[in-house]
Amino acid sequence: MFNKPYLMVMVDDQEDLSDILSEYLEDMCPGAFTIQSFHDPEKALEFIENNPVRIVVTDVRMPRMNGDQINLRVKQMGRGIKTVIITGNMSYTKAVTCYNDGADGFIQKPFNPKEIRTTFQRVLDCMESWEEVFRKIAQSRAG
Repeated sequence: MFNKPYLMVMVDDQEDLSDILSEYLEDMCPGAFTIQSFHDPEKALEFIENNPVRIVVTDVRMPRMNGDQINLRVKQMGRGIKTVIITGNMSYTKAVTCYNDGADGFIQKPFNPKEIRTTFQRVLDCMESWEEVFRKIAQSRAG
């Protein structure tokens, strides 16, 4: 079972954009997230593999590894990690690929505060609903 703050990994080769989004999320949902930012996708994946990460936010276009590749690798870990893809120019094909690979949401650049709020509220609601299911199962086994 996971408790707040949820560990979030942000992967973006543009440091300023990940800083802006991190600050907005911390203001929007105080105490909900602990955010670790990475500019190197391989280091981010290593961190994700070795820590109780609950959410991964990744830019789709980066050197050496794309966000859709990160999304797929995270989903293949089978740990229920939620993924949100950031993009400046989402094509229909890329969107379908990411959704088929299990992405839980998208955020377009330039950032729209309403879109960010809606996307992350949906992700939080899903995580909290699963946690409630896990609590009920644990209680029924204990009692």
